[in-house]
Amino acid sequence: MDVRKLIYITVVVLVFSVSNLFASPIASIGFESNPLLFREDGTGLLKFSLVADAGLYQNLFTLSNLNAILNEEVVKINKDTMSAALRNGISFSIPLNLTFYGNLRLSQFSLVPYVALEGGLSTKFPKELSELLFGDTTVETNLDKTIDNFSVADLKFSAGLNVLFGDFLIGLNLFVPLLYSYSNGTYLSVRYVSSAEPARASMEVSTRLSYLSAVDLSNVGEISLNHLFNLSDAGLNVAVGYGNNRYGIVLKDLTLKPATARYWIATGADAKFEYSGDGLEFNTSTDVKTIDPTYFQTTGVNILDVPKLSAYYKEDGFFCWGVSGTLAFDGRWVIGAHAGLNLGAVRTYYKLSVRDGFFAHTLGFNFNLFLLVANLSFTSTADTIFPSENSTPGFEMLVKLAAGF
Repeated sequence: MDVRKLIYITVVVLVFSVSNLFASPIASIGFESNPLLFREDGTGLLKFSLVADAGLYQNLFTLSNLNAILNEEVVKINKDTMSAALRNGISFSIPLNLTFYGNLRLSQFSLVPYVALEGGLSTKFPKELSELLFGDTTVETNLDKTIDNFSVADLKFSAGLNVLFGDFLIGLNLFVPLLYSYSNGTYLSVRYVSSAEPARASMEVSTRLSYLSAVDLSNVGEISLNHLFNLSDAGLNVAVGYGNNRYGIVLKDLTLKPATARYWIATGADAKFEYSGDGLEFNTSTDVKTIDPTYFQTTGVNILDVPKLSAYYKEDGFFCWGVSGTLAFDGRWVIGAHAGLNLGAVRTYYKLSVRDGFFAHTLGFNFNLFLLVANLSFTSTADTIFPSENSTPGFEMLVKLAAGF
């Protein structure tokens, strides 16, 4: 039984590794997720900023497991440490955001042009598969299940202009899909059969991943920048909002014109495990096959951005605090609260967030020297609100550098 479970774990990790050949949930709550907060970046007249944000959330491996992997030791996973994965299903998420923007402030107006690479990948295995791998599997257990769209990718390049006038915001943005999951061709299929007499068990796992893109990723390194994609294939969306220094709400990524994806990428993996026993003799066999990425050109598929509703309430005194949240219309969400000390040129804060079932603890520092601004934060994530040796760690790092006056 221990050998069987170890092989199962190997299979699921191999399958997941294929799904990450191309790598968020929603970008973390903060400056970039709610454009109303551009008014508070310390700009007097003109400022340019660069923001980099990336991370990894997961609920499979504990600190002990990760230490074992790093030290090339045996990875021991038991039911007690897998409570969240057994309850909700094994999940992974990789957020990514790289943004460059300017802020020109003219009296009541703020003009904020920007370019950004944003989005990421999230994968969630079904609860039944998680229980089969790490629960109390018994003989005479059968499972035949297919989960569609278990992996979601929404990596895009965007550029646009946000305009703030008083308490009002309007933004117009172009977006180019770089890697969007195609639900009709993305699925995970699991078939498991076991018996006591004769002692036998077999498991087959197949995954197929399909992605759409407006860019020919098969030879992207050989294409000049001005021929990388057709500008007419870019989508157009709008953002509208209202808010002030205490509260605000924004509805963004409302698609006015869908983007057109003319390239399709397909990959996947197949894994099969068989076990049989006769007395003291045991036989096991495994067969894992990965499918190299295949690239096709399509006549064009419309891609709509996912609308998001973002809101905040905050107090900015010496003791600063606030709450904020973002809800994507596809069901993803994040909500959090922060508290800190505002010393003017230096601000330090702590933030607790919940993001699609993950708890995130963020410690951040903001240095505002008028001509130079730096915002550094580190986030530790886990499947429990109080991380422990048996919780499953993840991380996120954000760096913002700005210069101007």
